[in-house]
Amino acid sequence: MIIRHDINAHLYLAESDLFPAVFQVANHREDEILVCDGIGTLISSDWVLTAAHVANEIESAKDHLTIANKKYGIRQIILHSQWENGEEITKTKNDIALIQLTQPVSDILPIPLYFRDDELGQSVIFIGWGDFGTGLTGVEKADGQFRLATNCIEEVDEQWLVFCFDKPPDTTDLEGISGPGDSGGPALIQTKSGCFLAGISSGQDLKDNEKEGVYGVWEYYVRISKYLDWISSIQH
Repeated sequence: MIIRHDINAHLYLAESDLFPAVFQVANHREDEILVCDGIGTLISSDWVLTAAHVANEIESAKDHLTIANKKYGIRQIILHSQWENGEEITKTKNDIALIQLTQPVSDILPIPLYFRDDELGQSVIFIGWGDFGTGLTGVEKADGQFRLATNCIEEVDEQWLVFCFDKPPDTTDLEGISGPGDSGGPALIQTKSGCFLAGISSGQDLKDNEKEGVYGVWEYYVRISKYLDWISSIQH
């Protein structure tokens, strides 16, 4: 997670057990640090939602997922049939996938899907273990830390929730943006009924030689409310 440069970095650190339904679906070790490569969210007892480009990487490389320190077998991985992995994020299409587990997770509450279409202007919570940095430096390092950041939805369309990493002072208190490794991670909308999954991280729109994670960069999350029918058709 990439954060503001003018806020104590410790304020962004979070306990992973606050969001047990969100977990790493892909990782590797690098200099004794567990580096996150992608994130998934449990949306029902035996289904996990993530980005298609993340699921595509684990499809032949893993036979289980670890959720709250327990291993669960993978029954099937379903990429959206019209997924297109464009060289530019604005040319990517349908970057969404479902992973079915071989047995249900009984001791963790799934995160429900956001079903309304009023996302524009709402604040969200980002969480993840991706690479760290600030808006001034962009991506600096992978340190394996679990972080929480916030942002506001500035644009929506038939596929995307779009965020800008604004420079202080015109930001949320814990303004941030996803870093490498946060792909597939959630954008959560907090309601009176709890947190709902509104988006999953897909990528950033980098202009010219712009560095990933710097102030002003635009981030694209798959807009879950536009994929409810697809998700329902797979689960049933």
